Amino acid sequence: METALPRKQTRLDPRLPWLGGVRRLLSPMAGVTDRAFREICRRYGADMGFCEFASASGLTYGGENTWKLVDTDGEEGLVGVQIFGADPEHMAQAARLLSTRRLDVLDINFGCPVKKVVQKCGGSALLADVPLLERIIRAVIDNSGVPVTAKIRTGWDEDKVNYDEVGLLLQEVGCSWVTMHGRTRAQKFSGQANWDRIAHLVEVLDIPVIGNGDVVDGASYRAMVAHTRCHGVMIGRGAMGNPWIFEQMRAVDEAWRRVTSRSPRCAPSPPTMCAARWLPAARVTAAWSCARTSRAASAATPALPHSGAGCSRPKAPRR
Repeated sequence: METALPRKQTRLDPRLPWLGGVRRLLSPMAGVTDRAFREICRRYGADMGFCEFASASGLTYGGENTWKLVDTDGEEGLVGVQIFGADPEHMAQAARLLSTRRLDVLDINFGCPVKKVVQKCGGSALLADVPLLERIIRAVIDNSGVPVTAKIRTGWDEDKVNYDEVGLLLQEVGCSWVTMHGRTRAQKFSGQANWDRIAHLVEVLDIPVIGNGDVVDGASYRAMVAHTRCHGVMIGRGAMGNPWIFEQMRAVDEAWRRVTSRSPRCAPSPPTMCAARWLPAARVTAAWSCARTSRAASAATPALPHSGAGCSRPKAPRR
């Protein structure tokens, strides 16, 4: 069965002219995504890499070890820095200090489930305190020299699933994109990522949504994009010891690109943007209209069913 990779057409930040071509991202991971690993992943096909996430308080107080995590000076290729914390003043100060460093976007960590971070009301703990989350994101945006993005989870637990509320807030205050891991904080990395919720956020938001969770090879990458229509996919644990996952993902994208290049009617028109306040200058009516797909795209990876939360897909490796 032939499978296509249609992605939702979104409003792209005019300050990020490269964003339309960014599909494969390396997630920030403590102890993993140093500069050497980012460069290896780029060599295999990652469009963008993130440094290990850094404490805003550590940056504010000038912690030497914390600043060593921001090892981007002279780095080639797109690179992002992610910070975490629960103090709006420290987050704002970290954003100001990072304005002198080499980075393309500044990402805010609202998704880390690790106890050490959550106990200090950082990471995914902020999903349970949306007013504080809003104060933090506004403080960072007001003080950052580069566009700001955010990474979230679906909620604190199944009784407090609020990703749509948080996603709309992040869009309203001016985030360039939102990355969502398809699990709650209570799940941590157990069970299965809920791609239905990622798909729902894609439909709810006008800005790009980056999917994250349970993508471990080219087949599961294609399955997530087909199921959710997300703008791109961020890889975390799936890249640990496995940087060539990006090569498999790139093969899927290149196969699809060959299809659209042969069928002009399959290619979407570029969105029209208003650079001032993130409002569309006109309604974009062009849509993905391709009714046929190519055997080349199917040959790149085996087809997988895309049937909701119970769809069959590879499980993430246990780390």
